[in-house]
Amino acid sequence: MYCMNATYMTCPPKDTEKLPPACNCCLAEKGGRGCTIYLGDGGVKKCP
Repeated sequence: MYCMNATYMTCPPKDTEKLPPACNCCLAEKGGRGCTIYLGDGGVKKCP
């Protein structure tokens, strides 16, 4: 398992609400379905 250096994440249906970040998509709420994790380096990781 790996852990990303994330600052926050958003998940449907409230894609505008900044949520505390999950370590990775597998640990995001609802299995990360549709979530986007915003990384500390400015990158993003879109969860399937």
